[in-house]
Amino acid sequence: MSDHQAIRWFHSINLGNGVITQGVKSTEMLKAEFDALGLTAEFLQDRRLLDIGCGDGYFSLQCARLGADVTAIDGVCRDSLKYVREHAETKFQFYCIDFLSPSFFELGRFDVILHLGVLYHTMYPFQHLLRLASASRAGATVLIETEFYNLAGFEDAATVFYDYTQKLSPDATSPVMPSASWIRATLERVGFDEITLLLHPALGPPDVQPVSLDRGRLFARAKYGEKPRSPFLYAFEQMA
Repeated sequence: MSDHQAIRWFHSINLGNGVITQGVKSTEMLKAEFDALGLTAEFLQDRRLLDIGCGDGYFSLQCARLGADVTAIDGVCRDSLKYVREHAETKFQFYCIDFLSPSFFELGRFDVILHLGVLYHTMYPFQHLLRLASASRAGATVLIETEFYNLAGFEDAATVFYDYTQKLSPDATSPVMPSASWIRATLERVGFDEITLLLHPALGPPDVQPVSLDRGRLFARAKYGEKPRSPFLYAFEQMA
């Protein structure tokens, strides 16, 4: 495929040589989101990075340009991603696999994991965070971007709201709204610490905690701990 203008893009990506794809998200918006992740060349150099749900490949490409050894996965291989991988000078590995498939475990463990714009699309949010832990090396950094919704009357509780009837969002593919407390508590439960929750840059300064909002988008940054976590057991399995 030779004409990037014939492709439907979500990410606006500067591919060099004057080629900038025209996506739903502008280059300015994507730069603000990437800057909010706090990823630098010094931090990423030679680190193994996994980009889950990579879409058109903007974040994968940016991290590869900063020196990371990037593996990207998505359940769909879009024409846009094919174009990026064919025409961008900086390369990264891509596998068309579902995050919850058995094949995922063959990828091994990573130093940095991006899980951006994925959590509210899955009906299995807890399983997603558990798999993030399984793919993390000791001390790995995980970065999550997601919708959050703090249920009225339970703002500080670890809740997940399932928007089956699309009362909160018109997007039928985004039915899952975890609370900010659920994200923090579940990351802790599956083995992460040093957890920071920050507002999405579109909602305010990136150093503002999202506790003052009932709903929005946030970034979560966490470090995978070295201490073993307790197993997840059903009640009857815990009985002596």
